[in-house]
Amino acid sequence: MGLALDPGRLPVISSPPAAPLARSLPRHRLPSSMLADSTKADIRAAYGRVKDGLPGYRVRASQGKMIAEVAKALARKGGVAVVEAPTGTGKSMAYLIAGVAVARASKKRLLIATATVALQEQLVRRDIPLYLKLNGIEAKVALAKGRGRYLCPRNLRMAAHSLTDSGQLGLVGIDADLALWAKPPAPRDKQALGKLVDAFDRHEWDGDMDSAPEPVSDLLRPMVTTSAGGCTGRKCAQFMVCPFFAARRAVDDAEIIVANQDLVLADLTMPGEEEGWGGIILPRPDETLYIFDEGHHVPSKAIDRGTAEVYMNLSARQLSRLGRQPMYRGSLGQLPEPWVEHARVLSVYTDDIQKWLNAVRRAVVEMTDGGPTQEALSRELGIALERLVMDKELGLLWVQRAVVMY
Repeated sequence: MGLALDPGRLPVISSPPAAPLARSLPRHRLPSSMLADSTKADIRAAYGRVKDGLPGYRVRASQGKMIAEVAKALARKGGVAVVEAPTGTGKSMAYLIAGVAVARASKKRLLIATATVALQEQLVRRDIPLYLKLNGIEAKVALAKGRGRYLCPRNLRMAAHSLTDSGQLGLVGIDADLALWAKPPAPRDKQALGKLVDAFDRHEWDGDMDSAPEPVSDLLRPMVTTSAGGCTGRKCAQFMVCPFFAARRAVDDAEIIVANQDLVLADLTMPGEEEGWGGIILPRPDETLYIFDEGHHVPSKAIDRGTAEVYMNLSARQLSRLGRQPMYRGSLGQLPEPWVEHARVLSVYTDDIQKWLNAVRRAVVEMTDGGPTQEALSRELGIALERLVMDKELGLLWVQRAVVMY
């Protein structure tokens, strides 16, 4: 099942198992003025070129109906279409025919969100280039992923340097405190690290971790990627060759963007400009038309955005440890006021620490010729700030909802 929208307008496209036939939700008749005559002509022409240009193309009424429904949803303010169709309907080409024409007519960008990496690769490497070629269209296409899906060149250099005789494994003092390896690296991690360095330096790999030239272990992956807190942005010596920022620049210039659904949902739930939402990682919602392919995954992914997991075995062990320690039983489960006051004071001190860490990190980042130690400090201070903010938010929640469960 799938969805087409604009948030503003939103279509969804997908293929659930054993869908018996192509169908769309019951639709209202839309005024013909919703689609300009020129846009209708562009859609018909694009469809004709695809039909004539694909060897063995077979006309399918279900695909034609889908093109019409997606076009109408995207052209109407607040329009939504949900389309369910089996494999073989030609869903990707259908929403490209409708979506590109409407996006160009409305001077907006087309964002296609998928649930799987395989479909992202298929769209970027095959379907979209084929559609553009058949229609003689020149348009920039970009694949957008989260920061953790890209190599961090700074961290890659630090990890590689750590394996040398002069690297961290033989250092003492502050450098030892910044050691990357919690334990001696396995031979397979050394081999993988070497191949990543060679492939990236030879420009044989663009830094997309999903297409790494060598399998990357769970131990090695966080050492060669970074979080937002560990990234120094334009201050980083590797900024101009950073795969993440290269991808961001490509997204900024792109007319058609392919992204995973998690990234799109994350962006749409971030506070934006002027009390709106979105537009932080991806283009602003009011400048974008959205297609959610594999739309049957959207509900579970949307729910996961606001849920937390509690593992019963771990919780049982933690509760049993609590049972062996002195316990306070508050009236109606409320913590005593002095405890809450201590938590408020701790929050104030945390603010001071946060300001101090920010000042120290800025000073470290702006140093010149600091070498590997400077880069390691920048990373660790950023990650510490990231964790401190999370702990502070948790502490504030604890003060607001201070209850002892017993």
